[in-house]
Amino acid sequence: TGLEEFPWMALIAYNTGDGIDFRCGGTLINARYILTAAHCIINTMSIIGVRLGEYDLRNTEDCEEGYCAPKVQDFRAEKMMIHPNYNKRTYTNDIALIRLDYNANFSYSNIKPICLPVSEINDDLTGKSAIVSGWGATEKGYKSPILLKVSVPVLSLSVCHKVYQQFAPITDQQICAGGYKYNGRDSCGGDSGGPMKYVGLVDGSPRYIQYGIVSFGPRQCGADGQPGIYTRVGSYIQWILDNMEE
Repeated sequence: TGLEEFPWMALIAYNTGDGIDFRCGGTLINARYILTAAHCIINTMSIIGVRLGEYDLRNTEDCEEGYCAPKVQDFRAEKMMIHPNYNKRTYTNDIALIRLDYNANFSYSNIKPICLPVSEINDDLTGKSAIVSGWGATEKGYKSPILLKVSVPVLSLSVCHKVYQQFAPITDQQICAGGYKYNGRDSCGGDSGGPMKYVGLVDGSPRYIQYGIVSFGPRQCGADGQPGIYTRVGSYIQWILDNMEE
């Protein structure tokens, strides 16, 4: 990605016993809330915070072509809400919210919220290519220190029904994407909780809208014929709104 290309990206920090590690992603949806996957915060005791505005984990200051982005903002998790019907065996309702301990500062160019599909809840991306971004594992087998993006084809749910029928039920509250035509392009370990997005119109202007949350996929990321599963954000707009305090 380019510097500040996706300013809503969040990293969730965990105390692993061997130090702090960013093991999941998320998105900033307003000044106080991060949208992520339920399986990322099921062990709430190990979560120590959320980082916004990150680009390259190797640098304390990220610069590109003579321009340097503002510093990252780090937060503690004040409250975490997992969907009450989340099933950790089948990954259904794999969605959660994290409330930050204070407001994110939108006056900095590297920290902005992403749009949610409030007016396009039934918009179907099947046949289109959506963008997934994160710091997850690459084809080299370890996580990327720099924010990456990939384009994945959105497939009909029937394709994922066949692939995952012995593992988990696939519902219309999920999105099936990747695994076909783009061998090797996929979300992977460490990308969980991050966004699947597609450009749409918001008040007449083109904006990235988050349609999916990285949920689960094949053991071998990017395997041909094995798409990944994303939580369909549009199915949970009411739950999100109901669980966001002032």
